Amino acid sequence: MEEKTKQSLIVVAAGVTLFAALMNFSAVLAFAQRVIALVLPVIVGAILALFISVPMNGIEKRLRKLLSRRKRRPPDRLITVVSFALTLLCVALVLVLALTLLIPELVKSCRSLYAQLQEVLPRWAVTLKEAGIDVEWLKEKLSGLSWEQVVQNLSGSIDAIASNAMGALSSTVSVVVTVVFAVIISIYISLERQMLGRHASKLVRAYLKPAHAEGIMHFCGLFRQSFASFLTGQCAEAVILGLL
Repeated sequence: MEEKTKQSLIVVAAGVTLFAALMNFSAVLAFAQRVIALVLPVIVGAILALFISVPMNGIEKRLRKLLSRRKRRPPDRLITVVSFALTLLCVALVLVLALTLLIPELVKSCRSLYAQLQEVLPRWAVTLKEAGIDVEWLKEKLSGLSWEQVVQNLSGSIDAIASNAMGALSSTVSVVVTVVFAVIISIYISLERQMLGRHASKLVRAYLKPAHAEGIMHFCGLFRQSFASFLTGQCAEAVILGLL
């Protein structure tokens, strides 16, 4: 078959497919939703594995460097498993620290802000009055306003929103199943990332032209390096701000 004839057939087939999809858009949309729901655990698991891989790679490199001096070096599989376990432990510690330190400090900051406002607002009112600005309406509004009640209402609203969100999440079986499968897939990808990377590289090089395959591999490597640097920088910035 000639090249022009093949291109014409491809264009005609694409046009017919697009026309049929537009004429049955609701069915196509429903089918797309089913496909997305089917592959959603894989997508979520891959995203979780992408985030886990950054600290895991750092821990694994340091473990290999530390154990390289020993005569009996443990197998690579054991080092990978230990790195994954340490990464999960670090993530759990970060979450615990965030819940036990961050939330109480936020409450303390709100209370201190309320105390400072009680001291500063009268001086502001005097300054505005000396400048010829009528502040009686502001005093009336502030006198009938209880900042403690505002803080309590705000915290109650946050608790209600969180409890409602958790209730909706726990009551939805599909979401729970998706989360469970996503966690399992993320664990598998994290532990078998080297093997999966080799298979993906072979697949890309087998079905694409060398120039296109090299471009995709270069993009993936650059994306991985950029994402790792970005996440490392954000974590370092969070630690610095937390210490301050």
